[in-house]
Amino acid sequence: MHNLSDPIISLKGLGPKAQDKLNNIGIYNLEHFLFHLPLRYQNKTKFTSLDDAQVGAEILVQLTIDRIEEAAT
Repeated sequence: MHNLSDPIISLKGLGPKAQDKLNNIGIYNLEHFLFHLPLRYQNKTKFTSLDDAQVGAEILVQLTIDRIEEAAT
């Protein structure tokens, strides 16, 4: 059983690289991890057509790849 004050590295499967990344955003223990809330939310359920896209806006588009061609290198 973990305590909220346990270091983040105590989570199974979390290695030093992940620990460093979490430490860089201020997450050092399990309490920090549990209460870390995102600054913004990206809705990944609403697609935008390119005709409706605004300059500078982040949008999500859905596309279909019709064919793939190899380029000479």
